[in-house]
Amino acid sequence: MINKSLIRNEARRRLIAATEINPLSDLQCENQIYNPQGKTFWITEHIIGGLESSLGKFRSRINPFLIQYDLHVPAGSGSDVMDEKISLIKSEFSVNDLTKCFLILPGYDISITNLLIESAEETEWHVQKILIYLNVLKVTAVDNSGTDENSNTIG
Repeated sequence: MINKSLIRNEARRRLIAATEINPLSDLQCENQIYNPQGKTFWITEHIIGGLESSLGKFRSRINPFLIQYDLHVPAGSGSDVMDEKISLIKSEFSVNDLTKCFLILPGYDISITNLLIESAEETEWHVQKILIYLNVLKVTAVDNSGTDENSNTIG
């Protein structure tokens, strides 16, 4: 079974490092009460996940696995902070940079396959939604026999 919390935590770690936000005051995680009153910028995290499927005895995958980050600034406050944070996130999760297009977790092969940005206006906030698409493959055990049920040989 794929541990979605591990994937979320690694993506969150990279988001926090790239944007230099304070995770205690500028990040609202799922199932968390958050009061944005007085804030000039904050991020909401949504784990959309995906459907897990088995790829034989030793592997499973989720494709796509979705993580959404909503970036908020007060409506009418300008977009400098928003533009800066979006640029940092796009750079950190770049699908075109071989040093950044993977999430590194033991036992997993996780590639970032797409990053989409959508604008939304709310009454009090200007919101940019960033969707990160991941292809998640988990190897659950090592087969020492040299074969598995999907092929004649491994290697």
